[in-house]
Amino acid sequence: MSRLLTILSSCPRLKELTLIGAGPTYVDGEEPTDCLDVSLSHLQTLVLTANVAICSKLLSHLSFPADLNCEIDCDIGPGQELTTFTLPISTKCKSLVVVMYSLCLEMSAYDVRPSTINPKTGRKAQFRVNWGRASPQPSWVDVFEFAVNLTGRRNITDLRFHPYHAIPEYPSPTAIKLWRRFFCCLPNLRTLKFHNAFEVNSTKTEVSIAQVLGTPYDKLTSKGGLVCPNLRNVEFSDFNLCVGRGNALEELKEFLAFRKLNHARLTTLTLTDCNGLDSDEVALLEPLVGSVVWDYVVRDDESEYEEEEPDEYDDYGDYEDYEYLDEDWEDDYFSSLWGI
Repeated sequence: MSRLLTILSSCPRLKELTLIGAGPTYVDGEEPTDCLDVSLSHLQTLVLTANVAICSKLLSHLSFPADLNCEIDCDIGPGQELTTFTLPISTKCKSLVVVMYSLCLEMSAYDVRPSTINPKTGRKAQFRVNWGRASPQPSWVDVFEFAVNLTGRRNITDLRFHPYHAIPEYPSPTAIKLWRRFFCCLPNLRTLKFHNAFEVNSTKTEVSIAQVLGTPYDKLTSKGGLVCPNLRNVEFSDFNLCVGRGNALEELKEFLAFRKLNHARLTTLTLTDCNGLDSDEVALLEPLVGSVVWDYVVRDDESEYEEEEPDEYDDYGDYEDYEYLDEDWEDDYFSSLWGI
């Protein structure tokens, strides 16, 4: 690593740095010596694929311009723990897209809202963490907290969250704690679009999110202490709100009522492809928000999704597993994700 940093120090006007399966070697627990701190003030693009320890140590010795475009893939190996990490995300980035796989989390930060025509427009940073080989395995919230530094969290006002498969099940108290940790990372969030992986037999994710956003963080206070107090626009897609499957719909009503009571009423609530809604249920939500946008999709309790066989390609846990996908998949996927 010291040799690489010495080489980089002699390239002060370097504009592009790509290290994929190359670059420094590092044994976890061994502290490299004689490493320089290098300023790459002209760097425009950084692409780095390496073990999490290498990424962490290398980036800790480099400084970049504020408008850097970066793409970083890191792998957490057996016996490794999450390493403190400062992802070089521009302070101008306001939008964050989080895509969850079974053993991988992918985050993309944008300084403008991505275009429906070209979803890569405005993307400043993409960060992918694969923990399939880690033992013990961290939770996805652990990965998110270590990847997005405090400054970056405060700047995010727009979040898109999409699990590529069903979110891992935890006991209710644990699930609520995880979601609270996640949303508390984004104190200035104003817009949330959550595209759930539809699970007809469970409402645990829906209930947990509603409870976190619809209860005071400090339960000793009757007002204030809201999680994401600036949240005003919410879209839920593929949410299971069927009363026969759980109390997610009731929790949603309580969430909206709580925000209204505490002077944080949602301006817009959008519900698309949700299970268990009808016009009567939607009418009960309308007094609690500025406006409700509903796609008029009505699903029976016994949804056709309940009997579907899982797609053998649905679960891309390790990066290597979904590396072979068609190179245009991201454009197609994000076009559908943003074109709402």
